[in-house]
Amino acid sequence: MAEYAGWQRYIHVASETQFGTTPGSPTYVYVPVSQYDVGVQRNNRQSELFTGRRQQTKNQLVNRSLQGTLAAPLFGHHAGGQSIAQFFIDKALSAPSGLELDSFLAEISEEGTDDKRHNGLRVNSCQISGQAEGGDITMSLDLIGKDETGGITVQSLSDTSDEPDAFLFADATLSLDADGVGGSSPEDFDFISFQIDIQNNLKPYFVNSKVIEKLPAMQRLVRLTFQIFKIDDTFDALNRSNDDLEYSIELALRGKHGGSASGTYTTATFTFDRIPLETLSMQSSVNELATLSTNWLALKPLSSSNELDVTWSTE
Repeated sequence: MAEYAGWQRYIHVASETQFGTTPGSPTYVYVPVSQYDVGVQRNNRQSELFTGRRQQTKNQLVNRSLQGTLAAPLFGHHAGGQSIAQFFIDKALSAPSGLELDSFLAEISEEGTDDKRHNGLRVNSCQISGQAEGGDITMSLDLIGKDETGGITVQSLSDTSDEPDAFLFADATLSLDADGVGGSSPEDFDFISFQIDIQNNLKPYFVNSKVIEKLPAMQRLVRLTFQIFKIDDTFDALNRSNDDLEYSIELALRGKHGGSASGTYTTATFTFDRIPLETLSMQSSVNELATLSTNWLALKPLSSSNELDVTWSTE
């Protein structure tokens, strides 16, 4: 069997209707990735017994898990009725009041050496970030899954599959209402970078099995950080306040979809209705403009809204 190069590797994903099970007719989506290192992690045991020997003579497989990272630009291209960006972000934010997150499968082409399928992938954590100097907006998903199947027949790479356009930082906008929740004076800020951090805290259970049988989500934590130029005392005043103040923030991200939907852009609007400031720090050097790094913790409103709601549209 001949060797193959890394550039020959490619991935398709599809939603699952039942955790860990390939649907009868999956809707596959081609996703160019910058990193996909999800793989089987073996958990072995060695006995510590009085055997009269110094050297180990026994090794047993206790269980194995499927875990790793998927990293890619945030893509606005639409396939299967939604954008690639929405496919993954919806998975990360699914089941806000339940145990069972939405799961998906990934099929990885390794040029026939061992083409494989990963079933039952759920998002343990998700980071969406961008910075002015970097240009594009990226996502990084920490994934945990049920099982791996090797030697499969993967989806063919279409000759007409173009590389989708990425969301660009230059097309993003951020506004904050410093009057507090329900205020009427949102203010736009020229920001330099941002990161949304979603932690789902998945808990694997093996249940008399060597592969994961249950993978419920525990307490969810959502945080937002962004860096801005220091132009006034707005954030200093928030930081030194003795009150438990809450604010609202809206972050809109836009990416060209290449004609795969109406208009020109896919837009994701991230709304944080209750978000208190956690920490504030200033960066200043002789040859740079002074900046502020702000860190926020998202809280669920006492309503049907979530601590983070995402609205998808095209424009």
